[in-house]
Amino acid sequence: FIITQFPLPDTVRDFWRMVSQRKALRVIAIFEPYVDEAIEEWNKIPSVMASPATPTSGTEQASAEDAKVQTREQIVNNSVRCESTTLKSFFPLFSDHYMNLNGWLINTQRIEVDERDKSWVNTYSIEVVADGCSEANYVRLFNCTTWPWKKHPSEEKKLLALVRAPWKDMNPGTKPSDPIVVVCDLGLDRSATVVLTTILIELVLAGKPPDCDALFKKMRDQRAGCFTMSMFYTYAIRAALVYLKIKLRSMNDVTDDVKQMINDALMKV
Repeated sequence: FIITQFPLPDTVRDFWRMVSQRKALRVIAIFEPYVDEAIEEWNKIPSVMASPATPTSGTEQASAEDAKVQTREQIVNNSVRCESTTLKSFFPLFSDHYMNLNGWLINTQRIEVDERDKSWVNTYSIEVVADGCSEANYVRLFNCTTWPWKKHPSEEKKLLALVRAPWKDMNPGTKPSDPIVVVCDLGLDRSATVVLTTILIELVLAGKPPDCDALFKKMRDQRAGCFTMSMFYTYAIRAALVYLKIKLRSMNDVTDDVKQMINDALMKV
C-alpha cells in the first residue's frame, strides 16, 4: 500500500508521476468533489463547473482490462479538455474528459456505480499517459464520496465494500503485484483505516494470527502520525471481525467456539 494525502494543486502532477513510476493500477480515494471541507487548498479555488452527470451503470460497461488502450493523440481527439484549476480534483470527474498536467494526460474514460449503494463508491477507469510515452496505462480509481470527515462510516459493511472493491476484478487466490494507493484529506485516518482493515482480513484468510498492536506501530513507523483518533483504529478491527463473521456463515465446518470467539471480540471493540 501507499498512503498519501490528497494531492495539492501544485503536487497533482507529482502524484500521477508516482502512480506511473510505481505501476499502481488501483487507487482508493476518499473525498466528495466540490464540497469536501477537509481539502483546504482546493477550496481556495472557485469552481466554475457543475457536478458530474449521473455515472453509467457498471453492469453496462466492459471491464477496464477489456477496454482499448488509447494513444495520446486519440485521447486528445476523442475527449474534452478540462482545466485542473476548476475541478478541485486530481482527475477528471466527467467521462471522456482529460487533464493536461504539463505534458501528462489524465483521461477519465468511464464511470461506474455500485448499484447496491449508489451514493457510496464510484469507480473511474482512468488512462494515464506519462511524459515521453505515447500509449496510456489504465488505473482503476475507487472514489468514496460520502465518508464523513473525522467520522467513521455508519455501518461496517460500507467500509468493507470499499476495502474489497480493488480485489473484485481479480481471480480468486491471486494477489496484486502492484501497490494500491489510498488517498484521503491528510492520508492519516480514513486511509489508514482502509489499509489496516485490508491487512487484518488478508492475514486471517491466510491463516496468520494478526498482532494488531504491532501493525499499528508498523503503520505509524511508515506513515508518521496515522490514526490520529483511536476510533479509526478500533473501527478497522471491528470491520475486519464483521467480515470474518459474514465469511463464517458460508462455512459448514465452523465450530460454535469459533463463532463465539468472533462475537466476544466484536463486543470488546
